[in-house]
Amino acid sequence: MGSMIDGIKRWLRWEQDEVPAGPVPRLLRRYLLWNNDWYGSHAIRYLPIARLVRRTPRAGDVRLLEVGSADRGIGPFIKERVVAVDLAFHRDNLRRAGGWPIPVCGRIESLPFRDASFEIAVAVDLFEHLPRAVREPAVKEMARVARDRVVIAVPAGQRAREMEERLDRFHRRRFGISNRWLVEHRQHGLPEGPSLCDMIRKAVPSARVTLIGNAPLALWYLLEWLDIAIPRNYLRRPLTEWLVRLASRWSARKPYRLIVILELDGR
Repeated sequence: MGSMIDGIKRWLRWEQDEVPAGPVPRLLRRYLLWNNDWYGSHAIRYLPIARLVRRTPRAGDVRLLEVGSADRGIGPFIKERVVAVDLAFHRDNLRRAGGWPIPVCGRIESLPFRDASFEIAVAVDLFEHLPRAVREPAVKEMARVARDRVVIAVPAGQRAREMEERLDRFHRRRFGISNRWLVEHRQHGLPEGPSLCDMIRKAVPSARVTLIGNAPLALWYLLEWLDIAIPRNYLRRPLTEWLVRLASRWSARKPYRLIVILELDGR
């Protein structure tokens, strides 16, 4: 099987920028790139935030800061450059992300930017990886560098914790080890909804706070389960994109993730 896949990759010139000759390999390569660029669990967390960003007026060349973006982040969903802060970046992965992230190495508790440098500051699935003592200073720092909004998306609550434990058991059966991201979630603890809101209001008392329930628990589990069960899923996008785009448009009553929107004073 491995030699056959290697042969197909050579036929499609998969590791090269050059497009293969002939309509069939070109069409197949285009489809596979389109399919492989889609991860439902990644998309559902970003699509509601992308719609919010597109509604925000632009005051400068780069209006958005994303902290904890890794090598991809929100850029491909809004099709614009984003200043992306993380501890480190992978050059090849940044190139595959289409050049949208502008990488800056840094930490969320001491962002290397002037006050009100961006219209919006975003942190998606980052706070569950932060020690509890760092979370409130992190909110204050994000509010310091943003003018209009801060958006924090984070798995929260007992149901989310139980679903993560169930998913990690499946990951251990499939691969023999725990998922390292879920291990960090357990180490630092998922925030609880009420305590998360209290902490945010304490950090930024003047902000207006809105909550959106993102990713129904069962759908989140299904998307993550599919990526573990079928790593090479050549029908990933046709099977899940329509459902993810639809589900991302409502505030779930039993969500895996909360999206917290802080409306600032428009400094």
